[in-house]
Amino acid sequence: MSTSHLVSGETYDRLDPKVRARARYLAHALDADPDDVTQEMWFGIMVKARRDPQFLQQTDAYVVRAGELHARNQVRKAHSKEATERRRLGHRIESLEADEPDPLEEARAADDTEDTAIANILLDSLLATLPPRAACLVQALARGHTRKEVSLALGRDASWATKTVTRQVAPAWARLCE
Repeated sequence: MSTSHLVSGETYDRLDPKVRARARYLAHALDADPDDVTQEMWFGIMVKARRDPQFLQQTDAYVVRAGELHARNQVRKAHSKEATERRRLGHRIESLEADEPDPLEEARAADDTEDTAIANILLDSLLATLPPRAACLVQALARGHTRKEVSLALGRDASWATKTVTRQVAPAWARLCE
């Protein structure tokens, strides 16, 4: 049975703004992607509509709430998996930091060229302009950790590091290099 048989265009048009609005609120509350939450809400609504043909005849608030409950459970499962992965990787990152010398410190200690001195000044300036988590991200990336490892170690979802580099680090770097 296709989804077009489950939800008519009229029903979809009526529910979609409400589902999207609730998904944005829920995504903010759960620190999740609004599009993913919207998709999970619609999936929950479809599953429920498949089981109970009269489900979509309920009030819009009831239908949206059922979708919200499904999405909330799915996001919590995802966060639980990420927390397990974070704990597993957290020990690995701590052991890496203890065993490996810091390349930033090594470069600063060498300080035998003008380029190294300029790079150190730029890096220090960049770190000073960034929020603490973004600065920690830059330092961990410089040590050779992956974006996913850093995100999970800092208690964020796996895409956080990529978003932070795009939204905070790259613009700050561009301003410094002007």
